[in-house]
Amino acid sequence: MPFEQRVPDKALLSKVNQRLARCGVGSRVHVNVTVRNGTVTLSGVLDFDYQRKPLLRAAAGVDGVRMVIDQLKVKPPTHWSKDSGRVSELQF
Repeated sequence: MPFEQRVPDKALLSKVNQRLARCGVGSRVHVNVTVRNGTVTLSGVLDFDYQRKPLLRAAAGVDGVRMVIDQLKVKPPTHWSKDSGRVSELQF
């Protein structure tokens, strides 16, 4: 897209946030979006790795987005302890 026709970063930010809200990965997922010169950076913590791809596709599908940088992380796995009755992090 020629420079004169680029979508302003503020407009891209709004469009990307709207698209991410509708991509169906769950309401508990909080993704931070930054836009600079048409490059979108997604950061935040996901519950599961399978949530990553729909978010990246949704951001990349917005008209005017030149590139998407993935800085998303996944929470460490947890397990249920029968003895304690609570969830704890797995130790590796």
